[in-house]
Amino acid sequence: PLSSLVAACLRRGTCLQVLPVEYCAAGSSIAASCNWFSNFIIGVTFLQVSQALGGLAFTPFAAILLAFIVYIATCMPETRGKTVDEILEEINGAERLE
Repeated sequence: PLSSLVAACLRRGTCLQVLPVEYCAAGSSIAASCNWFSNFIIGVTFLQVSQALGGLAFTPFAAILLAFIVYIATCMPETRGKTVDEILEEINGAERLE
């Protein structure tokens, strides 16, 4: 769920707001790999979770998604209206080295 959102954002050019241009391709590749890996994990575990929890089978997945939403809302910087250098400075606490 979250990895799908991240992968979709990075594919649509959002990676330029978070990553420098020279790392955008690698970031997109990592996001796509994480997306496919999480889809694999969900596919492998869902049947067992569904058999164990019945109608509440989506609860563990929803809890993980909620934890990631809280993390993003509290720990990730706002990127709207900022340059890549400003975002990296906020994340790293120092100016970007050329």
